[in-house]
Amino acid sequence: MENKNNLNNKNKKNIQLIVIITIIILVLVGTIIFGGAKLKSHNKSNDDVDEYSSKQINVEDDKMTIKKEVIVEIGSEVPKISDYYNNYERQETEEIEYYFENEKISLEDMVITNENGTFLKEVKIYKVIINGKDETTLKVVDTTKPEVKLQELTITEGDTYDIKSFVLEYKDNSNSGDYSISYKDESNSALNKEGTYDIVINICDKYDNCVEETTKLIINNKKNNNSSNTSSNSSGSTSGNNSNNTSSNSSNNSSKNDKNNSGSTGSTGNSGSSGNSGSTGSSGSSGSKGNSGNTGSTKKLVKTVDEEVVLSKETKYGTTTTTTTTVTYNIYDDGSKEEVSRSGKTTVIDYKNFNGTVPQMKIEARSIYNSLASSRTTILNKTNEYRREVGAPNLTLDEDLSMIATIKAIEMAYSNVFAHERPDGREWISLHGEYWNYDFTRFASYGENIAFYYFAADELACEGWRESEGHYKNMINPTYTKLGVGKYTNSMGKVFFVQEFGG
Repeated sequence: MENKNNLNNKNKKNIQLIVIITIIILVLVGTIIFGGAKLKSHNKSNDDVDEYSSKQINVEDDKMTIKKEVIVEIGSEVPKISDYYNNYERQETEEIEYYFENEKISLEDMVITNENGTFLKEVKIYKVIINGKDETTLKVVDTTKPEVKLQELTITEGDTYDIKSFVLEYKDNSNSGDYSISYKDESNSALNKEGTYDIVINICDKYDNCVEETTKLIINNKKNNNSSNTSSNSSGSTSGNNSNNTSSNSSNNSSKNDKNNSGSTGSTGNSGSSGNSGSTGSSGSSGSKGNSGNTGSTKKLVKTVDEEVVLSKETKYGTTTTTTTTVTYNIYDDGSKEEVSRSGKTTVIDYKNFNGTVPQMKIEARSIYNSLASSRTTILNKTNEYRREVGAPNLTLDEDLSMIATIKAIEMAYSNVFAHERPDGREWISLHGEYWNYDFTRFASYGENIAFYYFAADELACEGWRESEGHYKNMINPTYTKLGVGKYTNSMGKVFFVQEFGG
């Protein structure tokens, strides 16, 4: 009986122990579940704060704080002091100073003034200091597409036409008249048969904001125009020879124009001087025939035409850059023509035959290496500034990495392939392989950042990289110890920046 009681007591204790253990397990599981949920929420909140704080300083309640940066469009009015603060409160003294590339500048250096007001005139990054103590950044950007109005163009078979003749109105927020223009279909540049054609034109401002517009080109039959000209030229028996001469001169001029369409201005001028052939008739004979010759020397304007004249054409690494201007001519009934005006310059780059090789581009990279010293220093210093903020050791410049970075910038500029991937489809690291004869023992790890802007300062590239998570990680990666910096500007003012990292 005693043993049975002891057994019962023992079973009760075991049950109590199981219950206690079960309760403890349930408490632990609950703690893990709710604690884990709380931890996950906390991490997400931290992530959100980190992502946001890279763009502006956090605001605590209603306290007035300076913004990290102010971004405005080119052509905007100059920001007021209040625009640089959160929860702005007017202060007793308000003084503002502007700096560009660490040099103090005046407001007049930053703006353009016209009848409509005062506006920021350039895409740049300025340092702004208010009341000698609050420092921020003013970024002037251009993300606005130009406003373009096209017109239809009517010509006669055999006439040349210039792409800019289609542009009736161009307006850009940068207040600049400079733009690049190209046909969507390059075959539209040389249409010469009777018909009505749809013409699609791409127009970009100097900061690569582009629009696509459509218009029409109407080409009339040349035979109809020739018959009317012949009847008006033939008047009296004495003008018969002059009519033939005019026809001959017109034919010669036409062939000269066709032959020299690529455009030497000198040949155009010589063609115009053939108009003097009319006056030689007056010295050829006397009497009524002489008078007829004098009558021939009074030229009548037939039409005014625009011709595209090539100012320069360069092929480099298989890429052709052509700069043209539009020349307006008066065409007279004796076949002569006279230059009236010239309008602007247009630069077109044809990238489709790019064939640059590393050995070729390496020669140019070496030739411009010394001229890029200032840019390398600026970008290195800015990168190390970001690294110090997170406790990463400073990088040092490496000449070979800088050569590779410069070759990369040249390759992008002449191939128009803005990507880590090479123009021929190979990975970006293959450029290192070609440069070092595929010896990758120099570094254990590699990285690359790229960017492009128009007419941009070096600091703009660094600021842009900092705002991008992947690029910023490269800049502050403690694994890297060396940095290469490359920079190259094409004929359109497009600046390519490259960072190559090694560690």
